[in-house]
Amino acid sequence: MPNLYLSYSAIPFDAKVRAQSVIFSEDRPIGNTIYGERYQYASATAGASGLIRMEWDLGYGYTQSADHCIIANAYKLQQQGVTEIGIDTAADGIGGTYANVYQNASFASATLYGPDSLDYIATGLSLATNRSWRPYITGGASTTREICKWYFGTAWNPGKDADYSYKIVQPEGGKVETEDGGYKCVRLGDGRFQISVSWAGVTDAQTQIFFDRVCKYWQVHKFFLFTTGEHRILNNYRVLHIRLLSRPKIVRDTISSAGSWTGYNTISLEALEVKG
Repeated sequence: MPNLYLSYSAIPFDAKVRAQSVIFSEDRPIGNTIYGERYQYASATAGASGLIRMEWDLGYGYTQSADHCIIANAYKLQQQGVTEIGIDTAADGIGGTYANVYQNASFASATLYGPDSLDYIATGLSLATNRSWRPYITGGASTTREICKWYFGTAWNPGKDADYSYKIVQPEGGKVETEDGGYKCVRLGDGRFQISVSWAGVTDAQTQIFFDRVCKYWQVHKFFLFTTGEHRILNNYRVLHIRLLSRPKIVRDTISSAGSWTGYNTISLEALEVKG
């Protein structure tokens, strides 16, 4: 399988009902695990044994599976004493009978990846198709936990090798926006990874998924690129939190000799690393 994958907030974004085991802060709600900037966290005081559960219900008759899990700025959870993360699923909605389908009981010492080694990623998962999903963290005292973006679901991979190029660019003006709406200066060395990617020969079916998941929301969501084998595509970072610089382009491939569409497309995008 070609090596470059695109991750979006599939299951949490599609959920029709959400719930949680604790009360999240009004100014740092649970939605911050899906939406917003990288520096925006969901914040809550953990329950007994440091437990926080978040529940995402896709609704009656809707199910999804998951092949990966990404937590941005996971180093904060490690610093806050989280020792285990996992995901439970249920077939009968929130409050139903959950079973554990993913667990990392060694999260406290898990290797983190990304340009600054801040993000957690688990790939190659085969989490069964189900209706309700309940990611959780546990460990440590009942203190405040800050959870950044937590994406899980089925990543987009068109089954084609990608053509790519990348460079390191400096932030515009040498400053980045802070959570309170102000700005902070960054060192000149704090460049950002910018990448151009294109996939040729993408089927109509995979193109439709890309359009529905990426093109429609390119100005709303941040995404992740990740690799599973050959990591040079992302400069050996393995995972990269990105925002799209423009609407991705979809171009029909050449017409067949019979004068009909071949049913394949070329997809290209430009993306910039997200910091915060």
